[in-house]
Amino acid sequence: MIYFFFNIKKANCINLSNLTLSLQSNQIGAEQKNRIEILAHINALRIHLKINYILFYFIFFSLQFFIYFSLYYYVFIKCFYFFFFILYALHMNLRNFIFYSLMEIKLVQLVHQAQVVLQQIALISQI
Repeated sequence: MIYFFFNIKKANCINLSNLTLSLQSNQIGAEQKNRIEILAHINALRIHLKINYILFYFIFFSLQFFIYFSLYYYVFIKCFYFFFFILYALHMNLRNFIFYSLMEIKLVQLVHQAQVVLQQIALISQI
């Protein structure tokens, strides 16, 4: 990481030196101006190569990281889904248990009410 920041600082210094070189080239003759522009292009090419070098290693090591941890990631996701599947199953079982318990209570109440109504009808028919 330190090397990466050092390269950026160095690249900024080269950019500043390109700026000073181009400012100085306005004061100097045509052939020297061409020479300075060539140097500026060489410096820009160096910066471009350094950026490509940094990007290559960044991509390379990130791929290495991904390949190394992809198996662990896969196992983690499978465990995660399994855990939530168990929670979902428990939730559904609990919900069904509560639902059917309430239905059973209502059914018992309806049966009791029907028995009361039948008893009242029997009492009325005896009179």
